Amino acid sequence: MQKSNSFSEVLSKTLVPTFAMPGSTDGDSTDQEKNLSLPSARKKTSKTTKTGQPSESKGVGGVESRNLLNRLSLNLIFSKKSRDIRAAVREDIVSNIIAPLIQKFHCRETLHLAAIYDLQARPVSIEERTYQTKIRSCEETIENLKTELQLANTDLTEMNKELSKTAKSLMESSKEVKCFIKKSQPSFSNVLQSRPTTTTRVPFTNQRSDHAVLLRPKGKGTTSDDNRKIVENALVCRNSAARVNRISKVSNGGLIIEAPSSADLQVLRAEIECIPALENHFDISKPKRRRPQVILSGLDNEIDKDRFLKGLSAKNHLLCDTKNNPLFEINFPIKARRNTNWVISVDPSCYKRLFHEQGLYFEFSRCRFDNFFSVKYSMHSGRSVCPG
Repeated sequence: MQKSNSFSEVLSKTLVPTFAMPGSTDGDSTDQEKNLSLPSARKKTSKTTKTGQPSESKGVGGVESRNLLNRLSLNLIFSKKSRDIRAAVREDIVSNIIAPLIQKFHCRETLHLAAIYDLQARPVSIEERTYQTKIRSCEETIENLKTELQLANTDLTEMNKELSKTAKSLMESSKEVKCFIKKSQPSFSNVLQSRPTTTTRVPFTNQRSDHAVLLRPKGKGTTSDDNRKIVENALVCRNSAARVNRISKVSNGGLIIEAPSSADLQVLRAEIECIPALENHFDISKPKRRRPQVILSGLDNEIDKDRFLKGLSAKNHLLCDTKNNPLFEINFPIKARRNTNWVISVDPSCYKRLFHEQGLYFEFSRCRFDNFFSVKYSMHSGRSVCPG
């Protein structure tokens, strides 16, 4: 009851000019009659009857006591109609405090917006517009440069990683090189022992197979190309079963036909002999192998062919047979400014032995020699071709 009395006193002080006694109704009279039936109400009524004067409400200044409620009736109104009092207080706060504040904020915002619209609607000169466009373009370029900078930074980070890796590998390799340098240097004998062996000269062997047929034209005035067409047409018309590796040209319109095996060679030869156009046009024989050629260099210019033949056969026994007949043939000399080089063709039986001997001797000197490859001129490409 003390809390409710203190609250009612505060409320009576604050609501002095606003609250007035409501009109008497049936509901209120009944409530008052019910409250007067209580013992506390009977005591208060008895006090008022003894004094003979009605009780005046304290704490309500400037308002007649007859028209105001006493504290008991005010407590009863507050306890029964608290919602109406709270709603009235809420409406008073909203109308007197919150609404003016909102109105002030609204007016301030409208003023700001009006100032902004006035600034935008203000006429702008051409120079200001150009400056504005330049500023916008500069801002765009700045943004683009920022993006390019970010991309460059990513690339630089990757390159830094790669450079660090390469630097580490270079440091390791330099350490290895230093370790090799610090080791003891080899002696001259060790260097000589570690040198690779000198390559020995190997005799040249011809790649042509032994299964070949030589066709020489009986008449003159025909070329190797014409004779090749005649042979190919004849073999195609006969539907020959013989296999042929290649057909190569020889001097004076001749042809050499190579077969993969001896059986194919026999079949090819029999078919050529059976065709009258080929038999009457060509002489069939087995081709002779060309002797390997050797060149001897560094001989005097005064030496002639007979002197060279006698001197070479006298000092080199491997170039002669048991009857002291020479197994080589002098082909031609090649003269230089200070000396002459001689080309000889050697028998295949002694050709391989030349490269196992220490050299060839002529009179009182040792001659240098090596394989000789004759240079031919190609009609198709127009260049010099070496058969080796």
